[in-house]
Amino acid sequence: MEYDKKLIGMRIRHLRLQKKMTITALAEIADIERPTMGNIEHGRKGPSLDVVYKLSLFFDVSMDYLMGLTDDRTHHRLPWNMTTNVPACVYATCCCKRK
Repeated sequence: MEYDKKLIGMRIRHLRLQKKMTITALAEIADIERPTMGNIEHGRKGPSLDVVYKLSLFFDVSMDYLMGLTDDRTHHRLPWNMTTNVPACVYATCCCKRK
């Protein structure tokens, strides 16, 4: 199954323009070259998992949203308790709190 590089690029471009950023500034955040970011935004090249992760954190959207798997921008990840290496569940209805 092929992912939609054009949709990913459009979403990244839209988020970048919302923040009034240049491609160069976003490329620095993603730790890639400016031409590579341009190719990603134009759908000519797909971003690496590392780039998707960095951009999802920067834009505060889910990786699924950036990849075009959902239209829901919110994160669906749990904060981790680094001491116990277990999710520190914050949701009242989460399965972690059920007995």
